[in-house]
Amino acid sequence: MFNELAWNALFRDEAPTEAALKDAVKANELPNYRDSAYLHTLATVHAELEHPVEARDFLMQSIDARDGKPRSEDFYVLGRIAESCGLNDTAARHYAQVEPDEAGNSTYNLAQRRLKRLPGR
Repeated sequence: MFNELAWNALFRDEAPTEAALKDAVKANELPNYRDSAYLHTLATVHAELEHPVEARDFLMQSIDARDGKPRSEDFYVLGRIAESCGLNDTAARHYAQVEPDEAGNSTYNLAQRRLKRLPGR
């Protein structure tokens, strides 16, 4: 439930708030920060809030909790980290690596939205 609340907050027109971050943290408490999907949500919320260090740390934990290999959705977080550091070309390259997904609340849709907002795109 808390993970869904945090994830869905990413799709609102306004940026996620600290409430979304609190929901993502709560979602991770029960599985003791071992659920890859929940860790990915936490990394994504941190990235959206422009907390690049925390986003990277939780993204790495998410990858490690799986098989240790990055997946398509991980490139969105990397793109947001790059964007928050002013590296828009790098961000665009990462967003372009997120594979299409038809779900309305997919990482792909987040990446496409960010691509459209990048200067010069």
